[in-house]
Amino acid sequence: MLVLIIGWLLIINQTFLALAESVGDLRLVHERKANASYEGRIEVYYDNSWVAINDKQWSKNDAMVACRQLGYETGKIVPIATRGGYYGVGNGSIGITDLDCTGNETLLLSCPYTVDQGYTYKHYADGGLRCVPKSFNQSTCETGDVRLVNESTSNLGRVDVCIGNEWGTISRTNFDHTEARVICRQLGYYDEFAQNRDRGFELGLNTSPVLLSRVSCIGTESRILDCNYNGPSSADRHNKDTGAFCFDKPPSPENCQFGKIRLVNGTKEGEGRVELCIAGLWGTITDDSFGTNDAKVVCRQLGYSTENPIVYKNAHFGKGSGYIYLDNLKCSGTEEKVLNCGYVTTVGADTHDEDVGVKCQVTNVTSMMDITSSTLTVASTKVLMTTNAMTIVRPMPTIRSTEQVDSNDDLIRNWLIAAGATVIALVALTTLTIIAAHYIVKKRRIYSGIAQFSSRDFDENQVILQ
Repeated sequence: MLVLIIGWLLIINQTFLALAESVGDLRLVHERKANASYEGRIEVYYDNSWVAINDKQWSKNDAMVACRQLGYETGKIVPIATRGGYYGVGNGSIGITDLDCTGNETLLLSCPYTVDQGYTYKHYADGGLRCVPKSFNQSTCETGDVRLVNESTSNLGRVDVCIGNEWGTISRTNFDHTEARVICRQLGYYDEFAQNRDRGFELGLNTSPVLLSRVSCIGTESRILDCNYNGPSSADRHNKDTGAFCFDKPPSPENCQFGKIRLVNGTKEGEGRVELCIAGLWGTITDDSFGTNDAKVVCRQLGYSTENPIVYKNAHFGKGSGYIYLDNLKCSGTEEKVLNCGYVTTVGADTHDEDVGVKCQVTNVTSMMDITSSTLTVASTKVLMTTNAMTIVRPMPTIRSTEQVDSNDDLIRNWLIAAGATVIALVALTTLTIIAAHYIVKKRRIYSGIAQFSSRDFDENQVILQ
């Protein structure tokens, strides 16, 4: 009997040892909003107690490692890190913060982290975790699917995402046109450009949960879950739901090339309403926050001078039609193209009453040269400078029409620079010759072979107006 009792005690002891926690163990506490075994407040065993993980830097990569450590197979789940005590708040004076995983680690505490010994009053920021299966036996939707919800049109609406076999929304925190492009690409729309929206569509009461927040994309991803993201916070509400406006793929042939701009309805060259080409269609830019730096970029992209451009607001050059593409353009003034600037895509409240216009300074080559004839012929001219067997030849291009003047701006400029350099060299050499001659006369010395210049070197210079 004693032997039997001792045997049972050993078995019980081994069981308790197996169940004993080790430093770094994880658990999910299933409290508020935790409706499944794969979600809850995340806690880690540290210093002989279960402690919370703060949501500071708590990210998708950290969540991936936590799910892996909990036994979920990578590739079959979607890891989601929630914030702000979404699954309730813990207790205790110690917390883990500043986790910084790459996503490839096996154990969460093998990542860099910081221990906060004064965590008692910070549990409002406790992190949570969802290790959501990608597929379910009876699927309402596939995890990662997206849709646009609107009562009137299919390419504009609130963005819904499917996670955990249910549809929910995305918070607009950090969500802009870059993330909207990924949504539109995933849905099969034109993906060079998209607009993020937070209004412009009317929907009834939304009872679905907020599922994602702080989505951050590069812009080249195929699916929204390929981007970085967080789960929701307890502070997220449906008044922060984001939306997107997607464009159909451009017609063939396209009316215009993506990113091109033009000035429309001006009375003179270099002025007019600013229009931008997106998805093969021309549209306008609003005058909100549009200033001199923005106008400089418009003029530069069109090939005009960036000196002293003028901005015209309130549809000065008439109202455009079609889409309004950009709002609150934010250029530094040095960008080469308008789409290189920061901007907000229009959110549905703007009208063509706010179409912006610009006037650029036009440099007219023919007026600078005081040419009134329709044809300009400049004979090929060479400048010869001979001194001590040194010869410099500077050919000037032949220009046969005023149209060629415009197309040969750079060639003319290069010739003028070369000719100018040659003239300066001639003046300098002539001066040196005079000084040398004066010095020789003064000292009454006889020198020979002084380089001289003859007017015949310039006989072939001709400018003929026809």
